[in-house]
Amino acid sequence: KSLILTFEMAPKRDGEDARVKRREPQLYMLDFQQCDASKCSGRILNRRGMLVSRRLNQRCTGILLSPAARLTLSATEDQSLLLAGGLGVIDCSWAKLEDVGFRRIKGGAPRLLPFLLAANSVNFGRPMRLNCAEALAAGLYLLGYFERARAVLQGFSWGEGFWGLNEEFLRRYMACTSRAEVDAVSAAIQSQSVKERNRKARENDDSIDKNGWGDVFAAMDSEDDEAKSEC
Repeated sequence: KSLILTFEMAPKRDGEDARVKRREPQLYMLDFQQCDASKCSGRILNRRGMLVSRRLNQRCTGILLSPAARLTLSATEDQSLLLAGGLGVIDCSWAKLEDVGFRRIKGGAPRLLPFLLAANSVNFGRPMRLNCAEALAAGLYLLGYFERARAVLQGFSWGEGFWGLNEEFLRRYMACTSRAEVDAVSAAIQSQSVKERNRKARENDDSIDKNGWGDVFAAMDSEDDEAKSEC
């Protein structure tokens, strides 16, 4: 079933709001059935009719947001993929990522999202631990589908918080003109986030050896993974 929708977009041109309509890409999730169906953001979107669910024996199309991808999503270089086959996301648990058979996935162009912070109630504030809804919303936003992106997160109690946490990051990514530039900006944001997080950690715990702060960021993000599995 196709979920091609038409949304009004409002890009600013010469100081004016020029309202246009354009064809919206299909959204889908590749379901590995690792998550609690009642809490999974991807399945919630499916029940709302905002995306379709595909199983492993079905072929992926367009862009597939995947933690195993090697290329970062780029608005300037990936638009043709989006319009041809839509935008998909892998629905799996972060706590069971090692069990995901990425090699079994058929088709699709795997893409990573640049550095962003999760706002969902399970992984709030944790870098790159986005759930399905957050990942799709971020992908749509970075590809220029702003209203559709916000529509995806409507109805989630933490939805507006996602935009608040990532507003500055998204603004900087949107100004990039190539994939290489997105990668460079993402790396710079991550480096600065590490420094800021380590600074706050030092202020809160003076007993920790100050020579070991290089691993603080990774250590904080790896703790309690079994309990942090919203997808």
